[in-house]
Amino acid sequence: MSKISSIKKAINITEAGMRAAKRNLRVGISERQLASKIEQAMRTAGTDWYAFPTIVVAHNYKNIHATPTDYKIRKTDTVIVDIGAKVEGHCADMTRTFCLSPTEKTKKLYNLIKSSQELSASQLKPRAKARLVDKVARLFLKKHKLKIPHSLGHGVGKKVHERPSLKPRSRDKLKLGDVVTIEPGIYLQNVGIRIEDMYLITKRGAKKLTNF
Repeated sequence: MSKISSIKKAINITEAGMRAAKRNLRVGISERQLASKIEQAMRTAGTDWYAFPTIVVAHNYKNIHATPTDYKIRKTDTVIVDIGAKVEGHCADMTRTFCLSPTEKTKKLYNLIKSSQELSASQLKPRAKARLVDKVARLFLKKHKLKIPHSLGHGVGKKVHERPSLKPRSRDKLKLGDVVTIEPGIYLQNVGIRIEDMYLITKRGAKKLTNF
């Protein structure tokens, strides 16, 4: 099976995990319990293993790679779920932010993050400078007094983090056939939001591979 075929299969399994996250999210379930439901769904769907430790975080989201805890989720919590399956040596990487009862502020912030992602994704094409793709999202969010505290994205393949690196000082350029993530995120006092999707660089630009 080719690299792209393996990655697509890993994505399908990862999306089964996301469906489990949405299905099982409720007031009172702990981060650890929800992570277990997600991992079980991915195993059932056929993952060989996990591309990285499952991230389910509703309270310690300022730690970007926080480990799930026994914290019990509340209805207004933003719940960041960052997961990935691994199939035939190739990885998937996807993040969604859930909230059972979002405030108007949360909805507004979510839409801003989504818009920044879409703007950056529109710049994906062969020979594009990775740092300039990153810059598009940062400039958009800066207008709204928001800041991404980490890289905008990265390549994905046999490792979950590969080149090209989409960050301010990157010297990488995108190549035909690259698979990259775009994952803007903000982490404020009472709200944490990150959205991550995977894209394949094609002659015509980028094809979005994640659809959940």
